[in-house]
Amino acid sequence: MRLPLPHRIRVRLDRALRSRVDEGVRPLVEREDDLSRRLDALAARVDQLADRVDRIDQLPAALDLKAAAVDLKNVSERVDRLDEVTGSAEDRLRRLDEQATWNAHQISRLAPQAASFEQRLERQARPVVVNAGGNDELSESRMLVDVVREEHARIRARLSAVSAYEERIRRLEDRAFPPPTG
Repeated sequence: MRLPLPHRIRVRLDRALRSRVDEGVRPLVEREDDLSRRLDALAARVDQLADRVDRIDQLPAALDLKAAAVDLKNVSERVDRLDEVTGSAEDRLRRLDEQATWNAHQISRLAPQAASFEQRLERQARPVVVNAGGNDELSESRMLVDVVREEHARIRARLSAVSAYEERIRRLEDRAFPPPTG
């Protein structure tokens, strides 16, 4: 059973009771807040350590990637050097091809002149045959020999022209239908 207390006394008792309870509970609350802060700090530290462990686990992969990047850089440098070497070799090959084409043209241009020169040398190398017969026979035989020589010269000139045209056609065919590479 409760006794009715005057209002003033009730208020004073309530305050006293609250202050005692507050004094008793405050250290517990402060300890709880301190523990909560400590737990938060420990959780943050555990997260940091977990991140470090994850990074350590990833370290071999990162090292492999770094080694692969270094290897790729070295290979790239070697490829660049080989490109320079093959580029200069291609330039030299192109110049040699141009020179060979020019030489072939010059040879084809000089071939008829060489044939004519051979013919004149051949004429000079043949001894002159003197026939004991009559002048008419001699002049007729010389005329026949000259006709045959002229015909031979024309045939040689035609053959050298045909040879030059065949060479030109071969070069055009090579240009139009290059041989397969590889």
